[in-house]
Amino acid sequence: MKMNIALMNQYTQFLGTLGVIASLIFVGLELRQNQQIAIAGQIQERFNTQAQMLLSPLQDNRDMLRIMTVRLGDIEYSMTEDERLAYMQLNRWRIASTVNIFTQYQMGMLPEGTFEQVFPAITSMYENCSLRSLFNIYATPDYREFLQTLNDPCDE
Repeated sequence: MKMNIALMNQYTQFLGTLGVIASLIFVGLELRQNQQIAIAGQIQERFNTQAQMLLSPLQDNRDMLRIMTVRLGDIEYSMTEDERLAYMQLNRWRIASTVNIFTQYQMGMLPEGTFEQVFPAITSMYENCSLRSLFNIYATPDYREFLQTLNDPCDE
């Protein structure tokens, strides 16, 4: 009988230890997830601030409306200097936005389908050689590495 109680006591202690270890693992995973959410929130806030700065000069700008609603190829060479400046500012925002989307995706905070939806726009902008200098300004090292996997007609 004494052997049974001692054996039961050992099993109970073993199960208790397993419970404590499982709890610690769970808490660690929760902390890791909370940290990722906090980092993603900071990245989003940084982008929101940057977007506000980049878009503010474009507010109430009729030229921007024309640039955004007409196919670019049809007007790119007939733009006035003011329109060209507005166009470049819009593209600064677009590229900064794609950097944010890529970073959120890379962190696992954005679903695959959402990134796939944005991928054609990234490709199209990256293939526009006149925008390459903007990519070099706004792209993070990870995003630059990703861009190098895309078709690059500017090297030809």
